[in-house]
Amino acid sequence: MSDLSIYKRQRQSNEPQNEGDASMKNLNNLLDDVLVDIISRLDIKEAIRTSVLSKRWEYLWPSKSDFDFEEGCNDRRNFMCIVDRAFASRNSSSINEFCLSCEVGHDDSHIKTWICAAVKRNVHFADIKLDGVFVLPSCLLTCAILTSLSLSLPRGLCVPTLICLSALKSLELVSIKFSFYFSSIHLALC
Repeated sequence: MSDLSIYKRQRQSNEPQNEGDASMKNLNNLLDDVLVDIISRLDIKEAIRTSVLSKRWEYLWPSKSDFDFEEGCNDRRNFMCIVDRAFASRNSSSINEFCLSCEVGHDDSHIKTWICAAVKRNVHFADIKLDGVFVLPSCLLTCAILTSLSLSLPRGLCVPTLICLSALKSLELVSIKFSFYFSSIHLALC
């Protein structure tokens, strides 16, 4: 067998087998900054799904800085796994925006854990819509870098007695039913 035929066989074995392989090869040749930009434009479920594309994509989706979780009609357990996985994979990376929309149910400890995890990751914008009575964790209402907070809790909101949001520029309360005597709150918006 000549050197030329060996070279041709090696070249053919390295060429993509179909258009899908060629597209994937082209995607993998993009710079990390471009891939992160692509992932940042996807919703969180789609961003997580990119982790199966290749080894290179497996750890890119946690670089997403905006987390938007909406329970919808999907399986509750699946929803909780997605949120848990998203926070477990982020380590200490900052989160710019955290949106959470779900039913409280019997999982209020999970919801508190997610909110606290977002606060620990320096969240700047929080939009929380919960269906059910819920006690907001004090870490959210004393977050020193939170600049925008939107709350929707139509069935009942219990808040800690101390609220200190020194960086807050925007506060939106939608369909809030307070479950306490309002004058007992000490509000500090510096």
